[in-house]
Amino acid sequence: MIKKAVNYITTDMAGLRATKDNFKIPEISEFVGLIKMVSENKINSRGAKDILAILMAACLRRQETQKKLQKKKVFFKNQTLKR
Repeated sequence: MIKKAVNYITTDMAGLRATKDNFKIPEISEFVGLIKMVSENKINSRGAKDILAILMAACLRRQETQKKLQKKKVFFKNQTLKR
């Protein structure tokens, strides 16, 4: 299981990050869950690689959403202080 995880990190995740700016490292719990599914033969390696790409893209969207929410929070806080 560790060997597969290392392989996904060093080849697949690194490859996606190198070729596209719209991929971020997924949450550890998501990655561990993915590796567990592979080790339990619930999904095959090809499916895991596809899911990994989806997780990495979703992670970026979550980070962008958090940044937007933080900006709005600062904006509304500043509006409240001006009153």
